[in-house]
Amino acid sequence: MPELIFPHPALNTPAPPSMALTPKRALCMDEEELLTPQMHDFGISEHTMCFNNDFTMDLRQRSFEKTKKPQQNLLEPLLILWLRAFKQMTI
Repeated sequence: MPELIFPHPALNTPAPPSMALTPKRALCMDEEELLTPQMHDFGISEHTMCFNNDFTMDLRQRSFEKTKKPQQNLLEPLLILWLRAFKQMTI
């Protein structure tokens, strides 16, 4: 009977993960990460907050003038189109 020779796996191949990385499992954090709070800098400081407050207060205090548009009869353009179509039908 012939001897079967199987290739040996390379030593630098990564081992398969012990548990499948499902979406729920991927979101799981280690205990060390849970103990130390993560501080992220969003670029908001007291200086930029003052700018934001000034801008908001300026908008509240500003009086906006409403432009008065002339009242236009909405049926007038439709009436003109209808009359043109009627004239073409009678010609």
